Amino acid sequence: MPANPPTLYIIAGCNGAGKTTFATEFLPHSVHCLRFLNPDEIARGLSPLDPPAANVKAARILLQEIHVAIRRRETFAMETTLSGRTYIHLLKNARANGYEIELHYLWLASPRQAIARVRQRVQKGSHARTSVAVLGAAWIVSCMIIFLLPIAGSFGTTGCRRRAKSQTPRRNQSKSLKYYCVDEQDSAQIATTEKARATAFC
Repeated sequence: MPANPPTLYIIAGCNGAGKTTFATEFLPHSVHCLRFLNPDEIARGLSPLDPPAANVKAARILLQEIHVAIRRRETFAMETTLSGRTYIHLLKNARANGYEIELHYLWLASPRQAIARVRQRVQKGSHARTSVAVLGAAWIVSCMIIFLLPIAGSFGTTGCRRRAKSQTPRRNQSKSLKYYCVDEQDSAQIATTEKARATAFC
């Protein structure tokens, strides 16, 4: 087993949480990870004029790319809404193959906030139209995060409003999982993460 194991960074959150915006700032500047697997971008590449039409094929390609990356023991990042348990087996496989798994969860305070943010993006042409019911369900289902916590080695949470110290997640008693919020990171990490968050939640 190498001294520096590969790392899988999971950028998670419901629709409208700012995952891609956060990732494009955070990954290259904070953790120097340049491989970012994003199902939405894959779908746009397959069908630029109608990305949702390629969602199923994009999901298959994403899974294949994850398999390849794990087999090659490459450090990479992926984006997910946590809308299902599809990736859990793959993540367990990555953990079994010596990966460090770092989960970054971008939260929104309510389904209403997710709906408002997606509507803004639809108006700008940067997001496919999605029904209010689907967005509300997606916000709730994103709580699937609970299934990933036992797999992740570390868990970071960030949201649209800076948390007070008293609201900081308590440290897990298990040595296999550490989680944190921005308040607990070093100054350089705070600066980079705050910039990424400010961009994602503007």
